[in-house]
Amino acid sequence: MIIPVILSGGSGTRLWPLSRETYPKQFLPLVDERTMVQNTALRIVGMSDATAPMVVCNEDHRFMVAEQLRAIGIHPAAVACHWHPSGGGDSGTDWPQYRASSRDCSVARPECGR
Repeated sequence: MIIPVILSGGSGTRLWPLSRETYPKQFLPLVDERTMVQNTALRIVGMSDATAPMVVCNEDHRFMVAEQLRAIGIHPAAVACHWHPSGGGDSGTDWPQYRASSRDCSVARPECGR
C-alpha cells in the first residue's frame, strides 16, 4: 500500500507578481486549466495500491487545498498544517510540528499549550 503525501508549501515570493503569500504558485493554473496541486493529486488517480493522499500545507492554505482537491473529485485522507515560527525551513527537524486530522487542521504550537 502506498500512502501519497503531497507537500504543498511555499511563501509565494519566487513567482511574484503572480504568486503571493496568500496565493502561492501551487494554487495557480500555470500549465493548463488545473493548478499545480490539482495536477499533482491527479497523478495518484488510477494507482491501485495508493490510498487517498495526505496533503501538508501552510495553515493559511488548508481551505484552499481542500477546495481545489474537491473541485477535481479527490478527497484527501488528511490535511496536515505546518507552522514554522521563522517562516521557512522544511527540514526533518520540523516534523514534530505537524499534526493531521481528517476533520480539521490544527497545528501544535508550544505557546498555545496544544
